[in-house]
Amino acid sequence: MKIIDLIKEKLGLDEQDLDKEINIEELNKLQHQLDEVRDNLIAEQEKLKREKSDKESEEWSKNFQKAREKKLGGVKMRNTLRKQARINPSRLRKLKAEGKI
Repeated sequence: MKIIDLIKEKLGLDEQDLDKEINIEELNKLQHQLDEVRDNLIAEQEKLKREKSDKESEEWSKNFQKAREKKLGGVKMRNTLRKQARINPSRLRKLKAEGKI
């Protein structure tokens, strides 16, 4: 989009407004409006960068978790076996039969 078209759209100007004479007050008003438009565009770009960064970070996190699943599964199994080693074998059979383990 051309700069002139963007300015016309954001400031709500039409062809009649462009043919008018300008004074300091109107120039200051336009300058403030342009500053607001610039600030909005900067905020929009920063938001897009932040969203892109968050998405990349989330993807990296998912890949990292997926890569560690097997290792973590082994750790969980060893912990479970350590806990079950302290349970009396007959009690363990009874708990399995009851469906509690």
